[in-house]
Order: sequence, then structure tokens, then C-alpha cells
Amino acid sequence: MMRHRFRLVVPLLAAVLTTALTAALTGCAPDPERGVVTIVHPWSGTEPGQEGYAFRQVLEAFRAETGIRYNEQVTRGVSQLVLANLAAGEPPELAVMTSAGELAAHARSGRLRPLDGLVPRDRFRSWWALPIRNGGAEHIYAVPFKVNLKGLIWYNRHAGPERVPRTWAELERYATASGDGPATWCMGMGDGPNTGWPGTDVIEDLILHEHGPDTYLAWAGGRLSWRSEQVRKAWERLGRVWGDHAYGGREVTLLTDFGDAGAPMFASPQGCRLEHQASFMLSFYQRYQNPSGGAARPGADYDFFPFPSFPGRSFPTPRKASIDLIAMFHDTPEARRLAEFLATDRAQRIWLEHTGGDAFMANRDADRGVTRNPVGRNIDRHIDEAEVLCLDAADIMPATMREAFQRGVLEYLANPDRLPDILEDLDEVRRGIPEDQWLSLSCGR
Repeated sequence: MMRHRFRLVVPLLAAVLTTALTAALTGCAPDPERGVVTIVHPWSGTEPGQEGYAFRQVLEAFRAETGIRYNEQVTRGVSQLVLANLAAGEPPELAVMTSAGELAAHARSGRLRPLDGLVPRDRFRSWWALPIRNGGAEHIYAVPFKVNLKGLIWYNRHAGPERVPRTWAELERYATASGDGPATWCMGMGDGPNTGWPGTDVIEDLILHEHGPDTYLAWAGGRLSWRSEQVRKAWERLGRVWGDHAYGGREVTLLTDFGDAGAPMFASPQGCRLEHQASFMLSFYQRYQNPSGGAARPGADYDFFPFPSFPGRSFPTPRKASIDLIAMFHDTPEARRLAEFLATDRAQRIWLEHTGGDAFMANRDADRGVTRNPVGRNIDRHIDEAEVLCLDAADIMPATMREAFQRGVLEYLANPDRLPDILEDLDEVRRGIPEDQWLSLSCGR
């Protein structure tokens, strides 16, 4: 019998983990002649430049073109809401998800509808299309929409490192140097039902960059023990390099929402100097002020450097990404029309136009003619020129493993002495997952 050891010892952390699932229904009333399509997604915000606003402009363009009306269900807990709707016998037509492992499980159970032939594969890099094997054949079960480049380390150009660290040794020396100034890391674990993923991202980058794609994929695919030296060392570095040098200490890290963690980097006096986060922070930071009192400007006031390399590497420089994927749970003509529309250059360009070019689309043709700031251009170059581009490991894992991984990170940050028990518990979860539930994916080039 599996032992349940994931106990959180920070009392207030329960407030983060028990965030209630909310779903805001918006959009247009059903049209009996044209039908209606429901889409569940995580993008909130009603102001220009915000993701929710941008996606609504995409949906409005779809409605204007087709006459098909839409309902949005907006929640950070997309997976949980989809499961609840499936259990009630009311699946949404479409949902925006990032977890390939979870989509594969839905496909195997018959809950997910294939989209073969709906969208030409050559519209995307074949790597983005994520073919999933089910019943002896490969099918396309999701439309790639937006790409997030991960493993970036952000800093304030007015109060960041004098020299950008290029190797792990340089970053570790900078991050752990003692002093009376700001803390090194801006870090927050909170994200409603997905709390903990900013910590899993760090562990993934450490394994990928030190040991390479083969080891990384073996671990993400359930073939490498959580107690192996490669994995254990990554957890120890998370605690030593990040956890011990985070703004406000470990308790603040556990109780801070990921979207607010970077605020102290722009405060006066500055509270923290670096943040390990994804490309979507490009727009988050523009909420803050520069030393002159204006909105922080990418390139002038903040920038990033890629995750540093390790010595003796025998593999090409790897990068890591997550993908927002449009999946279909209820096959209707309206759902197919919307899925097809979301893959087009036009739909993805509308998103870009309404986020100021601060996003990166799976359909690379959508980027043509889009004006980007210098930091956005650099991110785009890293995506296009990556020698090896791997999916986020937690997104590949079965949902049970991913959720245990996130809980384990929270418990480790709360109580580092329990690491051996945490890794043993994670191995027990891994062994309890049938072999056919693990995805075997390669990294793109």
C-alpha cells in the first residue's frame, strides 16, 4: 500500500492549496440557428494587453466570421474543471491545456476526440503537433496555440548582476554570495490548484542542463528513479541555491503567488535580484515601475539570460518549453470550426496584436510582420534557433506523477530534512503507474 507522506508543515500553506475552483461564464448567449461552443481556458484579464482580453478578441473574430457564438469558462484549474464536467456528463467542447501526459490519458480513455485532418501538420513544426499513440496508431488530439519558453533567469538591469552568469558555477557563486543587500531570488510557488510548479521548473532545468535530453526524458518518462543521483542532486540544489536565498525566506516563497513574486525586484529598496521564470513574464514586469516612475520597459529596465551551462557537456545546448494546446472533449461542428480557426495565422496574429507582441505562437507564420521589443526578439530567436527544444517534464508526466511532484516540492521547501522520504514517496508513485500511461516523446531540434 502506498504511504501518503506529503504533509505540509507551514500552517498557512493550506490556504494556498485549498484555493476554490472558480469558473466565470462569459461570452455570448446561444444562437439556436448557429449553435454555441464552450471553451475552458486559464487566461484572465479584461484590460488591453492582458491574456484574457486578447483571447476574447480572437473569439470575437471567430464569431464575426462564422456566426457561431461562444461561452468561456475561465479558471486557473482547467484540468480540475474538465474532470468535474466529465464526471457530470457535461464535457466542454474545447479546453486549453498544457499537459501532454494528461491529454494522452484522456485520449486512451476515449474522452478526447481526435483532430486528424482538421489542421494540416505542416502549419506547425511537427514537434509542436504532439502526436499521441492510441489503439496502435498515432493521432493528433490537440491544436498547438501558444508557446512559452522556460528556463529564463530575469533581472533588473539597474540592480542586477554586473556580469551575467554564463556557467552554473558562476550562477551558484553569485546566488549564494553572502551580503546585506537584496535576497538573490524572487520566488513564489502559488498558483491555485497548480501550486508548486515554479519549483518543479527549477528541478527540470537542472536535470536537463547538467545531464542532457536523454537523462531528462528517461526521468520524465518514468524510466529513471527519483532517488537517482542525477535527480537527487537537482533537488538539493533547489534547496541550497534557491530556497536558502529567496526573498522573505521559505515561508514567503510558499505563500506567494507566482505572478507577484517578481514585484520586489522592482521595489525601492530592491528586495530580490533574479527570478527563474518563463517567457510570459515579459508582460508581467511591465506592471512595475522603473527608477524614473514610468512603466518598466523590456530591454531598458529588465532582461533575461538563459539557464547556464555545466562544464563537460557532451550534448547540444538544450532549451525547454511548454505549449498551450486546444483539445476537444465534445465533437460538434461548432467545436471543429473553432479548433480549426484557432490554428490559423489570423487567429494567432490577433492574440499577438492585442498583447503587444509579448507572446510566442505555435504557428510561426503568425509572427510575420509583428513588431517586438528587443527582449521579445531575443526570446523568439532562442525558440527558433534552439539546438534541442524539450517539453516541460511535468507536462509529459501522467497527472498523478505531476501532482505528486508539485506536492513534493512544497514539502521539501517547507522541510528540507525530509528529502529522502519525499523522493522515496515519489518513486512509489512512479512504480504504481502502469507502463502504458507514460509518454515516450523526443525533443525537437
